[in-house]
Amino acid sequence: MTSIWNDDKRLRRLLASAIALFAFGVNLGIKGSITLDWQHLYRPEDFHTWSDLWRFMSELQTGISPVWAFLEVSAQLILGSTAIFSFGLYPLSIGINAYLGTMVFSKTRLQVLISGGLSLVFAVAIRFIHKGNTEMYDMLMPALILGWLALLQQLRKGDVQNRRLFWLSFAAGAVLSLLELTRTLIFPLMPFFLVLSFLAMRPLPARYFFVFLLPLLLFSGSWHLKQVLCHDQLHWSNHDGFNMQKSWVDFIETPNERFEDDPPLYAGGFDNINTDRHTAYNKIVRKKVREAVLKQPLRATLHLGRRLLVLYQPKTVLFMAKTPSWFNFIYRPAVWFCGLSVVLLFLASFWRMLRAPLRGQSWRAFGRPEVASAIIILLISAVFAAGEVGEEARFLISLLPMLAAAGGVVVSSEFLLRMWKR
Repeated sequence: MTSIWNDDKRLRRLLASAIALFAFGVNLGIKGSITLDWQHLYRPEDFHTWSDLWRFMSELQTGISPVWAFLEVSAQLILGSTAIFSFGLYPLSIGINAYLGTMVFSKTRLQVLISGGLSLVFAVAIRFIHKGNTEMYDMLMPALILGWLALLQQLRKGDVQNRRLFWLSFAAGAVLSLLELTRTLIFPLMPFFLVLSFLAMRPLPARYFFVFLLPLLLFSGSWHLKQVLCHDQLHWSNHDGFNMQKSWVDFIETPNERFEDDPPLYAGGFDNINTDRHTAYNKIVRKKVREAVLKQPLRATLHLGRRLLVLYQPKTVLFMAKTPSWFNFIYRPAVWFCGLSVVLLFLASFWRMLRAPLRGQSWRAFGRPEVASAIIILLISAVFAAGEVGEEARFLISLLPMLAAAGGVVVSSEFLLRMWKR
């Protein structure tokens, strides 16, 4: 025990593993909603043959993740159940989030304690809040983002002569591609992800960045090409305009008429939106919202600011699920501390960028994974705020593991002083 206590790295891993085990255990038994069940369009038991799966993939044009839906239906066809995802992958991804949120940027015991403590609080918050709408991709998204950041961090530390860099580069691109194919909101942010990846990998030879791009072109590129050729849309969501309309309803002068689509796929399901007609009408709604917002840019900016404040209140009720009143005195200050940490991290980085030309330095500090995390958190927060209304409690759940990691960074006075002075 003495040797572990004196070994910072081993001790940090031990603490992070214990926190991950707690996060996994406290959410064990909650059934995660598989991605196939998005909008209650499909049920796994409706697929009886591999031909059914192939036809589904060829016709898919909604916000349903093609990767996870393919794996879920495959599990149904092979195992007769999707429990491996809803009861297995769901709590496992929460545990992975807690581990990465604690470890990915922590270099000292203090940082582990801060990030780990925040991760513990957020794991309990997930237990109470997220069971109101247990969408599995809410937990998969932060795991993939933190995994991408962890891989970038390893690449920056690596020796250019090390063959492992090839596989790290490929893995970073594959994880980013899987992230993009997990949630539709990532697609409009992909230019930022690519630029931040390039800045992080800038010290390495250019060939590694091309290796990084290979899985993105292979996996994401293939899916978007299919969307263009088969459904005349680049973005693989035919419902984002309808979601945006909820957030910007005050900007639309004439409410959009109800679009009657095909009947539900099964009794009790919602209208079938996986159709060419719905995709075409979604473009009309999206254009209408965009034009209304652009007509009033100042008002739109103020509205977005108010929506961000609503997101970071944070709300503690999601349908029938809610946190105990006593827990809110812990959860809310933890969220506010992390939110301020992200803003401080971004401002310190921006200040360094402004000072860089005067000191003959570079703006490439934005390639630091911890800085990239702050930028990504702010961007995703803005998309959540602008994208929909009503489930802010669940939206914030997706950000909690990354917020915990950012909170640990800011307690390092050495980092902030370095960012300020350089």
